[in-house]
Amino acid sequence: MEEKMEIKRYPGGLELHEERALDRISRAFVQTGSGNAEQQNIRYSGNSLATALQAAGVSNMFPWKGYAGFRFAGKNKKGKDYEGEYDLVIITHHNILVIELKDWYGQVTFADGHWYQNGSERENAYITTQRKKFFLENKLVRPENSRHFLW
Repeated sequence: MEEKMEIKRYPGGLELHEERALDRISRAFVQTGSGNAEQQNIRYSGNSLATALQAAGVSNMFPWKGYAGFRFAGKNKKGKDYEGEYDLVIITHHNILVIELKDWYGQVTFADGHWYQNGSERENAYITTQRKKFFLENKLVRPENSRHFLW
């Protein structure tokens, strides 16, 4: 039996390339039924993150949940209005993962604090993701701020 990780998608918040990436991510986070070690090694060398985690000694990755395309609004640390959208947040049994999906192809490099795709400078996804992480962390630590989330 295989079970994909559930990813709740909020309407209107995702582009086509993000929808396709979420489908691939959901398929990669697969829980397989019990099998012999040889079958597990085949899955580990193939497509299952669950089996890879199991091989690393993590007993079970489920019930991990994903949430994609939701928007938030509120104030940043400096009191300025802040609005944005999460591509994907995965809630695990130990962590919260904030993932920024990009439709980048070709050669992607990082030099002198800047990202380049095929030689053209791109936005710094790390900074964007850090802002989103700190904003979400603030909402989780201070529940009274959660009224600013637009679900």
